[in-house]
Amino acid sequence: MRAKPSSLALAFLLIISITSCNFNKQFYHPKALKTPIEISITHDYSGDTLYAMRIVSHKQPPLLITPKGDTIDFDYHIENILFSNKQKDTLHGWFISPRDTVPPKATILFLHGNGGNILSYLSLVFPFVKMGYQAFIFDYSGYGFSSGKPNRGTVLSDANAAVELISQRSDVQGTMLLLYGQSLGGHLAPTVANMNSETIDGVILEGAFSSHKDIAAHSAGFIGKLMVREAYPAKIAVKGLHKPILIIHSINDEVIPVSMGKELFNNANEPKDYLEIDECHICGPLYYADEIDKRISALMKL
Repeated sequence: MRAKPSSLALAFLLIISITSCNFNKQFYHPKALKTPIEISITHDYSGDTLYAMRIVSHKQPPLLITPKGDTIDFDYHIENILFSNKQKDTLHGWFISPRDTVPPKATILFLHGNGGNILSYLSLVFPFVKMGYQAFIFDYSGYGFSSGKPNRGTVLSDANAAVELISQRSDVQGTMLLLYGQSLGGHLAPTVANMNSETIDGVILEGAFSSHKDIAAHSAGFIGKLMVREAYPAKIAVKGLHKPILIIHSINDEVIPVSMGKELFNNANEPKDYLEIDECHICGPLYYADEIDKRISALMKL
């Protein structure tokens, strides 16, 4: 006769299960948005208000307003997009494109990090639009205006849905489609690229971690590694990726160690490039946009 587990053993298993669940939830820190919203955009050095972004509805693009209340017509266009993942969550994103008639250099699909929402990362997209790229940035399930809850399955489903949506646009077809993944999005991007190998032309990873267990171990040692379950580790996914790849990582990254960026680069196939910077975690577009553009152009032969 099989012995029944003791109450102590059951309690221990329950604690392990709850702890493991809590560790896995630490990968996602969504911040929901509710309209109406108005946020001020200030100068990096003087602190002066440059303009305000006003969002009346999640179904409309944002308005850019001067301190005097006048609408600003920038040299790029923001299109509001709502779409669905396979779980039927409603996802929200913005397609941002230059207003001039010159064909875009390429299309960039941004996969953002694990915290905040679309507003947290918008300033990282604009430098590329100003240099002639068109870009799509969206929020994962549970972030910003997107419904649902984030987990390993839904964020992967979200990214795949975004690729499918964007690749079918007439203004994207005929351009190279690049995945730009930052932090959590950087870990996700190689798997998404492999699952959409006929659609994705190149991959850029910035401040990406090598695997869920690796970053858990970095944050919480052996216990963290033990408690976190693995899913689509980037260091394995890049080995199967046969697309041009640029890996960017800061030597001063206090969130994800630069050693993980180097491991991803070592595991990646040619053609590949590695750009080591010295600013904060995923701050590359704010300080190195010209250099990143130059590396992308050389790698992709734009």
